[in-house]
This record gives sequence, C-alpha cells and structure tokens, in this order.
Amino acid sequence: MKNYFIHIDNDCKQAEIYSYHDLDSNHHASVGMAEIQSYIDPNSKVIAFLPSNMIRCVFSKKEISESEDQFQARFFSEHEDDLIKDVSKNRLMFSNEKNLALLVDKTIIDPLNELFNEFGCDVYIYPEHFLHQRLDEDTCLLIKGRYSFSFSDGLGFCAFRENFHDYIDLVKKERESFQPTFMVLEKTDEVEFKQSDSKIIAIESLHQDFLSHCEKNDLPSMFKSKITLKGTLRKMNLERRDLILSLAIISCLLLAPILNIALMQNYKKSYEENTLSIFKELNPNFRRIVNSKAQMDQLLLAIDSNEAKPLDLNILGYLRAIPIDEIASSNIDFRNSKVILEFDRISSMKYSIIDTLIEQSNTRVIENNIENTGGTFSGSLVLEIESD
Repeated sequence: MKNYFIHIDNDCKQAEIYSYHDLDSNHHASVGMAEIQSYIDPNSKVIAFLPSNMIRCVFSKKEISESEDQFQARFFSEHEDDLIKDVSKNRLMFSNEKNLALLVDKTIIDPLNELFNEFGCDVYIYPEHFLHQRLDEDTCLLIKGRYSFSFSDGLGFCAFRENFHDYIDLVKKERESFQPTFMVLEKTDEVEFKQSDSKIIAIESLHQDFLSHCEKNDLPSMFKSKITLKGTLRKMNLERRDLILSLAIISCLLLAPILNIALMQNYKKSYEENTLSIFKELNPNFRRIVNSKAQMDQLLLAIDSNEAKPLDLNILGYLRAIPIDEIASSNIDFRNSKVILEFDRISSMKYSIIDTLIEQSNTRVIENNIENTGGTFSGSLVLEIESD
C-alpha cells in the first residue's frame, strides 16, 4: 500500500503531495485541488494536513453515560461564546483517548470530504501541528512560510510572519515555561529562527515518524467517509471495459425478472385464450372462464351420451386380410357412418369375394359406382356401417 501526505495551503486552493512506497518516494509541489486525484493511486493511505489555524483544538471529556449527540450538545453549549461562527456551521470530532475535540468550519471541511471520498482510499485529515507533535515538548515548525506550533499538551496553532511575535508574546503569557524547539526543513534566513536554537529536519523523516505514531495512538481525524460511485469504482480498480461489462451484467440481472414476468403473463394469456376457444367449441354460448376444471366437468356432463356410437368396422378387417392390390383407397366417414372403397381394375373373382363379404357383414351398400370393363371392375362403393 502506498502512503500519501498532502499539505494543503492556507487558501485551500493548492497542495503539496509526498508519496512513499517501499523505498521509493516522490514529491509534487503546487498541485491544484482538482488535480490531486490524478497523483493518488486507489486503495492507498492518504493523510492530509490542514494549517492548524483552520482547526481549533479544545480539551473536553465525554462522560460514560453520554451519547454522541448529548456530548455534542453539551460541548457547544459550554463553548458557544468562544466560537466565531454559529454552532451549526462547525464540524466536531472527538478523541476519547486524548479527551481532545477538534472544531472546523464546514465550509472548509465539507468540500475536502467530498473531494477525498472520490479517491477510493483510506483518508485521514489532521491539523498540521500533529505532524511534529512531541511528548512533553513544545515545538515550532516552519513549513511553507507558516509557523506551526505544537504544544506539549496536544494543542496547537499556526501563525504567519506578520503576527508571529504577537502570537509568541500571547503564548508566553499563558504558558510561562514556553520554550519551543524550532525546526526547519532547510536552512532559512528567517530572523525569528536565527535568534533561537533551531534544527534542520527532513520532512520525509517527520512523515515516517508520524506513520509510526498513528499506529500507536488514536488521533481524531476530520475526514467523514461516505460511499460514492466514483470512489467505489476507483477502489475496485475497474477499467472502462470492466465498467461497461459490469453494467451490462447488472442490467441483465435487473431485466431478467422483468422479462420472466412478461413471458409468464404472455403464457398465461395464451393459455386462457386456448382454453376459452376449447370451451366455445364445446358450447358456443360460453362466455367466461372462472374455474376451468369445474366448468369443463359441467360441459362434459351436458353432452348427450348417445351422440357418439361405436361403429362395426369388421368389414375393414376382412378387406385388409385379403391381399387385393386393386383396392386403390379406403376412407371412413365417422360422422355419417360410411366407408368409401375405391377399386382399380379388380378381377371378377376378387370382386365376387368382396361382394360376398359385404353381404355377410353388418354393412349395406348405399351407393354403387362400379363399372364392368372387359371382365375387370373399377369405381367406388359407398357402404353404410351400422352402429351397435
């Protein structure tokens, strides 16, 4: 995992970025806020520092019996007179371990939260004096033209050259033993540092020390995490092709139930139409299906049981048993109880056999279209088959 440190300028318009990965490190100065994301890899750890004059640190203790809402209500009630802006315009974060509350203007922190939530990273936002905080030691770090003060009790502030001496005088009145260790990132001509003992320290060293310090301490972060589409996609590290494929799969999963319902409705409609058609064939006066099974039973009971009678088809069995190739075809008209036989040049002997079978069976010739041509018979016979 890569570690990024972002130092935000006083006007929150530009930032300085330091990145660390194994033994590699990179530095990018004067990066616009909208461009920061292009320097950050997803699934990294991002630590952002705001100048400490933007965040107010206050000691406060949360009672065990208090809920978060109760504590915030009591805190703002106790410090309302000290706040420059209205209570509702401040964001409060609290550390139980250090009994330390951080206050920041929502107009500052909310845009940063919106921006950083799109990174797809683990993000932390701290006041800058946390970077050089020392146990039981007051320190002052000159960084990007501002003097960052960190006090031994965990509080801190940021001052600029024009009000540096006024701030020092004010602090010395409140803290009689105030003797800060001055730290610079490189040699400087600042008069304030020439008049005191100061030491040069590498910012990379401060960053590494801070990473170790974070793992051992519960420092209150001003970052408020929330789920965003862009942040989630970056965290999943999806390329454009993967995103399109994922959207296609999700669309299919969403559309599948809808299509299934549509098909089932279509099948249901087709079934109902076919069922209604069958009912109307049985009873032309049929109008509506309520209970198909019960209604079908009623229709079947209403059908005259004598309407369909079995036919005596023994004559056909006899004819099939005789190898007479001259019988061109045979058709059965069940509705009228008739059998139609077609002959093609059958000999007189075979015709005589057929005629005898017809006379001996339960059959009557109702139409004889047979012609005798030179001793052979051709044409058709229509037979009436009696019912049992």
